[in-house]
Amino acid sequence: MFVFDPAGRLLLQQRAGGKYHSPGLWSNTCCGHPRPAEDIAAAAARRLREEMGFGCALEPAGAFTYRVRLGDLIEHEVDHVFTGRFEGTPQPDAREVAAWRWVDVALLAAELVARPEQYSAWLPAALELARARR
Repeated sequence: MFVFDPAGRLLLQQRAGGKYHSPGLWSNTCCGHPRPAEDIAAAAARRLREEMGFGCALEPAGAFTYRVRLGDLIEHEVDHVFTGRFEGTPQPDAREVAAWRWVDVALLAAELVARPEQYSAWLPAALELARARR
């Protein structure tokens, strides 16, 4: 999910240190996987509440497939991207999120080029879909 504030800034999260992959990296507002037989949109709304402590209307922005090696793990999946708007203060679950910040999307795009090692592997591709729907 990519949640924007009224000024168009994107809410990023820094993945908690206890995550089994990509700990400490900055990423989109939140991520998750649907439970068996769970609707994708319902899963997105659930994970936003679980990770970031708030809910908002979410709109589908598309999907993409990616494959990347993350240490000993190969992640190969279809990612569904949703966008939403929120004005307020997130209340993230510390087991999921180490930190959060609002960021200008153009500045983020420059950072992804200059310092890709600070960001999750899927963020650039997912961001393209989210930006197209804004």
